[in-house]
Amino acid sequence: MTYSPSNNSNNPTLTATYSGDDNHTTSSGTRALTVNKRATSTSVSCFPNPVGATPQTTTCTATVTDLPSGTQSTPSGTIIWSTNATGGNQGTGSFSPS
Repeated sequence: MTYSPSNNSNNPTLTATYSGDDNHTTSSGTRALTVNKRATSTSVSCFPNPVGATPQTTTCTATVTDLPSGTQSTPSGTIIWSTNATGGNQGTGSFSPS
């Protein structure tokens, strides 16, 4: 058997159950699996940049990349935006592969 955990599975448990036969009793075995999350890199670009001293709209794009080791996958989820390192003026946006 091959088992592929779903994306929302943190540490799934896999159980195999033997139903027995005329000469053998039933039995089962369980194995906890560890799911190692893949590393990502996030970059931000804004236009226009730099923003002028007067109020001006700027459009920013975040790019999340799966780092190239092992079997690559496409990240998805939520981006949290803030204007400083302490998380002030936050906004959120979800993203999916394009």
